[in-house]
Amino acid sequence: MSSTLRISLLYCLLTACAKEAPVVQEGALSTPGGAPLDTQRTVAAPALKARLELPCSGKPDGVLLLDPALGVGPLVAVTHDPGELLFWEELPTSWSLSPEPRKVAIPDWCLGPALLPGGVVPAIALADRSEPGLLVIDPRSGERTARISLDHRPRALSVGDPDADRVSEVVCADASGALIVWRPGELTERFEGDPEDGLLPTCVLTASDSSGVVVGQQSSRSLRLFRSQAPGEGLSPSESIELGEIPRALVEIEVDGDPGAELAVAMGDHSVRILGVGVEGDARSWFSLEAEVLTVRVGRLPIDLEAIDFDGDGKEELFTTGAGDSYTILSAGLGGERGVRFDEYAGQLPWDGAACDIDGDGRPELAFANQAARRVSVVWSAEPYGLRQARRVEGGPMPHSIALGDLTGDGLPDSVAMHSLDDHFVVLRNQDGGLEVSTRAPAGSGSRLVRLSDLEGDGDLDAAWISRGPEGSLLRLAAGDGAGGLTAVGEESSKTVGRDITDLLLEDLDGDGSPEALVADPAGGGIAWTTPALGPNAPLNELKLSPTPHHLTTLSLPEGRVIACAGDGVIHLVQWTGESLELITSIQTGLVAIDVAGGDFDGDGVDDISLLGGEGRADGIAELLLFVRDRAGSWNELVRSKGGQRMHRLATGDLNGDGRSDVVGTAQNSHYLVLWLCLSAEEGGLTRCADIGVGTGPLDVALADLDGDGTLDIASANGFSNDLSTVTR
Repeated sequence: MSSTLRISLLYCLLTACAKEAPVVQEGALSTPGGAPLDTQRTVAAPALKARLELPCSGKPDGVLLLDPALGVGPLVAVTHDPGELLFWEELPTSWSLSPEPRKVAIPDWCLGPALLPGGVVPAIALADRSEPGLLVIDPRSGERTARISLDHRPRALSVGDPDADRVSEVVCADASGALIVWRPGELTERFEGDPEDGLLPTCVLTASDSSGVVVGQQSSRSLRLFRSQAPGEGLSPSESIELGEIPRALVEIEVDGDPGAELAVAMGDHSVRILGVGVEGDARSWFSLEAEVLTVRVGRLPIDLEAIDFDGDGKEELFTTGAGDSYTILSAGLGGERGVRFDEYAGQLPWDGAACDIDGDGRPELAFANQAARRVSVVWSAEPYGLRQARRVEGGPMPHSIALGDLTGDGLPDSVAMHSLDDHFVVLRNQDGGLEVSTRAPAGSGSRLVRLSDLEGDGDLDAAWISRGPEGSLLRLAAGDGAGGLTAVGEESSKTVGRDITDLLLEDLDGDGSPEALVADPAGGGIAWTTPALGPNAPLNELKLSPTPHHLTTLSLPEGRVIACAGDGVIHLVQWTGESLELITSIQTGLVAIDVAGGDFDGDGVDDISLLGGEGRADGIAELLLFVRDRAGSWNELVRSKGGQRMHRLATGDLNGDGRSDVVGTAQNSHYLVLWLCLSAEEGGLTRCADIGVGTGPLDVALADLDGDGTLDIASANGFSNDLSTVTR
C-alpha cells in the first residue's frame, strides 16, 4: 500500500470511466475455461450483497487488509481527529453487530499504516506529520517500540528493502526532498534529493528487486529514481522522467510478459500510466527511453493503486481507488487484454484502498478509508469471482421516492421511482432480480411520495403520488396495464387533497375493495382521505389532529386495521368506525417525527410501531424507537437506538427469517442504510448491524423479494448519486 500525501484535488468528482468496456456483474468473472474454484471459504459470506460500513471515531486516512495468518488485523486503519490506530480482529460476515476495533492512540495526521515485516508478527510503521518523525507500533500490545525525529515533515511513506540485505526498512520522502531509510533500532540514513525535483514528494516505492527507490514529485510532475551508483555506495538521485501530471501513487505490476515487473503510476486526469513496457531489467527500465508508455483509463482521479489477482488467472489486475466516491478494477495486459472489470461506488470521499484475501477462499476482499463518513468500508468477494456489492441503476436525476410491486404479472416486483430534479417518474422492470429502466414520463411539478396499489380493481397495480398544483398538493394517478406500462392522468383531471402534503398512504379503509388515498397535511391541521377510483370529484374527508401528523403507516392489530399518524412529540392512532376515521389514542414520544412504520418486532403476531425521530428535521443523528402494547392495551417505548446523519425513511420486514420484523432506514448525509435486526431477548434484542453501503444520499427505501428466492431484499433511491441500489442475498 502506498501512503500518499492527499491534496485538495481529491474533493473533485470527475467524469465516469472513459474507456468503453462492459462492467462485469458479480459472478461474471470466471476461471480460464470456466473451471470451478478449487478453494473453500473459511468464513461465512455476508448475508447481503453490499458494502459493509464500520464506524470510526476519527476520519480514516489509510487502511490495510492482511492475511490473518500474519497475526495482525485482518483490518488495520489510521485515523485523524482523533489520531488512532485501529485493529479489527473480526469483521461482520453475516447478520451481526458491527464489531468494535481495538484502538491505539497515535499522533494526529499520521501517514500509514505500512506493514513492517520481522519478528514474531509484523509491526506497523507510521510517519508523524504533527511532530515530524517515524514510529513503529507493536500490533499486539499497542506500544510504541521505536521512534526517530525528522528535521522536515514526512510526505510519503513505504516499506521495502532498498539495500538488498533481506531486511525491510521504513522508507520516507520528506518535505525537503530528501529520502530517509530507517531500520528501527539500528540504522538511519538520509539521502539528499535533486533540487530540480522541488520540495513536494507525493509517493514513494522501493523496487521489489531492491534496485532502487522511486519518488513521485508534485512540483516537477515527475518521477525520480534513487539508486546506488556502485556496490557498497548509498542511494543518490539518478534517472528521472517527466510525466506532465502529478503522480499520486505507485505500484509494481507485470503486464508485458517479460521477467521484470512494470511500474504503474496514478496520474491526474483519471488515468494510470504504466512505465517500462517492453524493456527487461531492474528499476532503470521504468525510465528507459526505449520503453513503451501504456496509459489506461479509470473512473475517477486515482489516488491509490494496488496490484492483485482478482479473477484467478494468475495475472494481477490494477485496483485503483478514486477521489470522490469510486474504485476501479481493470486488467492491464497487452494485446487487447485491457478492460474495466468493475467501476463502482467506494463510499464517501475514499482516501485509501486495500485488497487481500482475508477469508481463505482464494478471492480478494476490498477495504476503503472513507474520510467524510468516518467509516472503513469492506467489500467481500463472491463466487466464482466477483464482489458482494449492491447493484446500481441510473434512472434520472435525484431519485427521491421509490415503490416496489409486480407491474408485469411475472411474480417479481418491479419499481417506480420519482425523480425530483426533472419531475419525471421512471418504471424499472425486474430482470433476473435486478432493476432495469423501462420508461420515463412527466410526473408534474414537485412530484414525490410514489405508491403502488390496485386502485381500479382490475387486478393491475396502479401508481399514485403527490405533486404541486395551483391550489395546493395534487393527488396524481397513473393506470397500470399489467404489462409494465403506466399511463398518467393529466394534471387537469387530478384532485387537490391538501395544502402541503408530507405523506401518502393507500389503504382500503371501508373494505369495499377500492383503496382510499390518505394524506398527512400538517398545514391543513390533520389528515385527509378520498377514493381515487371515484375520480377527481370524489369527496375529500378530513380529520383534525393536534399536534398535526407528518407521517403515516398502517398497523394490523386484533381490533382491525389502524392508521398511525406521527407528528411532533406524538403518534396518533386512528381507526375506521364504519362512517369515518376517529382518534382512538395518542402515544407521547418526545421527539420530532421523521418517519413511522409498523411491524411485528417482538414476534407475537401483532404489529408494533417503529418511529424515526430526533430533535428536529434538519441535520443531526436520528433515533429509532420501538413501541409495543402491553396486555392492558397501553403503548410503551420498548427500546431506542441511534441511527445516522439526516435520516429520511424507514422500511420494515423480516430480513433474517426469524419471524420478527427488522428495520432499515436511509441516512442521507451518512450515505448508507442503517440496518437494525429485532432479535429475541436472549440474542440481544434490537441490534444495530454493520451499515449497508449503497449510493450517495439515500432518501427512500423499500423491501421486497426481488430475486424470487423467498427472502426480502432491499431497494434504495440515492438522491446524490442519481441512481437506485438493489441489495440482494
